[in-house]
Amino acid sequence: MCLPIEEKAAPPTEPFRDPDKAFVRLRDAFRADKGIQKALVQANRIVRKLKAGDLVPLYDARSRDVGRLLPDPSKLPIAVCVTRDDFGSLATNLALLLEKDTADSYPWAVNIIDLSNLAEAGSYFNWGPAEFRKYLEQRIMLHGKVFSDDDLDYAGYFMMHDGFDSATNTQAD
Repeated sequence: MCLPIEEKAAPPTEPFRDPDKAFVRLRDAFRADKGIQKALVQANRIVRKLKAGDLVPLYDARSRDVGRLLPDPSKLPIAVCVTRDDFGSLATNLALLLEKDTADSYPWAVNIIDLSNLAEAGSYFNWGPAEFRKYLEQRIMLHGKVFSDDDLDYAGYFMMHDGFDSATNTQAD
């Protein structure tokens, strides 16, 4: 399983009370160098290379070569953005603000606390890499289709129903 993970530690910007100004401020923070949009751009560089069958060199903070990611055409690489803070519905439904090429998949954006809680729940339910991969493959398909402001709502639903089929196959707007 290959998960290109990009971390971002900029807290969400406090919105203005004026809805028009608030939207502009939130959108600009989302797209900033330390925002989720930039994380997608960085992670998708790796995803595109892997999809093209290219080796991806890995470097440490001192630019020393520390390894390579090998492409595996049988598995879709999934971009992951881990944030320090909870971006609520801006992260759980990236269709709201994320700009991406139509050929690109949505990444999975999660804050570090939710990621830790999901890891604990996965351990409790004896999840291995296959179950986590299934969760991610289905989770990234929900953007713009299902709404919650907490990623743990999605994880709980997935665990209770062994997937998102009942949510995604429902005839609803």
